Amino acid sequence: MKIFDCVVHNKPHTSETGWVLKKWQTEQGEVEGWGCADVRYPEFVSQEIKNDRVTFASDMLQSHRGGNLSKEWIEAYPERTKALVKQGIITKQEVKKAKNVWGEVKGWEKGKKIDSSDLVKKL
Repeated sequence: MKIFDCVVHNKPHTSETGWVLKKWQTEQGEVEGWGCADVRYPEFVSQEIKNDRVTFASDMLQSHRGGNLSKEWIEAYPERTKALVKQGIITKQEVKKAKNVWGEVKGWEKGKKIDSSDLVKKL
């Protein structure tokens, strides 16, 4: 079995198929060499941005998803919810019937921050 060094992943692979010789855009800049053809658009996100996604996740939280009022949003923004009810934009019944629409997003639990990198993937 041959081992190939992939310039995209910067590690060896054993697959003999799916290799492309071209210029690749990597974190280190543009690199020419053999790389895995299955990699189309690698994501390059700094650790600072990943941390900010967690820190500011509640700022990205939407009030509705798929037409359903978000219980998570109501818990995160109780004063805004009261103001929307007072303005007649949403009703008290809608607030009572609100569902956890972001529940499958990793990291969202009552009283905790959301890992919004997963939240963004769900939108």
